[in-house]
Amino acid sequence: GFNSPLQKEHFNENYMESNLYPTASFSGKIIEDINFTTDGTYSIRAKGNLTVHGVVQERIIKVEMTIKEGKINVASNFTVLLSEHNIPIPKVVHEKLASEIKVEVKAELAAS
Repeated sequence: GFNSPLQKEHFNENYMESNLYPTASFSGKIIEDINFTTDGTYSIRAKGNLTVHGVVQERIIKVEMTIKEGKINVASNFTVLLSEHNIPIPKVVHEKLASEIKVEVKAELAAS
């Protein structure tokens, strides 16, 4: 977390370069066999490409999937190493910034 909104703004502007890379994305497939017609909560893994700061890395991400009445919701928490996505941290602030960011995802899936 950030101690102030200004710290978050500086991180996004100076290191994440959000003006150049406004989004991050994950495109992949579920590894486990799931019966999408059966309600329940499942711990699954998705394998695919995570794009952050314009850099693509193949990842396997653990996900909790809930199926209820035909609706599919997913939730996941994982970390991203800044160095793996070419996000440099100057030595001057290296002690004040973590070398990884924590990502939390909550989404409802829709058919395409």
